[in-house]
Amino acid sequence: MVKAIELDGGKAVAIQADAADAEAVKAAVEKTVATFGQLDVLVNNAGAAIPKPFDETTLEEMDRVIDINVRGVFIATQAALKHMKSGAPVIMIGSAVGERVAAPGLVPYAGTKSLGRINALPVQVAFGPRSNSASLVRSSSHEPHTAEHTLGQTLAG
Repeated sequence: MVKAIELDGGKAVAIQADAADAEAVKAAVEKTVATFGQLDVLVNNAGAAIPKPFDETTLEEMDRVIDINVRGVFIATQAALKHMKSGAPVIMIGSAVGERVAAPGLVPYAGTKSLGRINALPVQVAFGPRSNSASLVRSSSHEPHTAEHTLGQTLAG
């Protein structure tokens, strides 16, 4: 993909990082900034689910889901905001699972992805003009071509 973008005259970098690894996430942000000079947008898209009954989910599995779906978003947002211009968008990808759709076997996922909704506004308020467009976009598997913005607007896609 990088080569195709470059052959077309663009600039690209491929970075692989584990969202649960704080140092890897920070290094990914730094490599991006080193390549492009700044960050124009942050999209927190990482997510993990362990599809199994709640009463069979181990503490280690729950920790992994929390590390990716909660800590990873926190780490990436904190690292990225240092390099973003005033008003640059921070987008948190959430899920309708747990908020509007019952999903047996996805209790840890639903609980942690719901935090995106809770975190979008405080990020916007805490960083004021630096993140004045922090928002949550929730996808919905039962309506696969739509997403919902935190303000309740349905975005066709």
